Amino acid sequence: MDELAYNLRQVYLTTINAPSSKLYIPPDARRDFLEDNEFFTEADLTSNPMASFGVPIDFELPEEFFK
Repeated sequence: MDELAYNLRQVYLTTINAPSSKLYIPPDARRDFLEDNEFFTEADLTSNPMASFGVPIDFELPEEFFK
């Protein structure tokens, strides 16, 4: 299931020419999300809640800003 979700998401992001490929996962849910996940990594995640809206922002805020 993780592989399917990852690959579909990559195709979607490429198709819409997304400015960022980060996935919003709250810091307290990251451990559970990444557990036994062979496709998504910490580098794919962000604590920036704006990522969940698909809002194009031309800068990355530091992760510490959202903790």
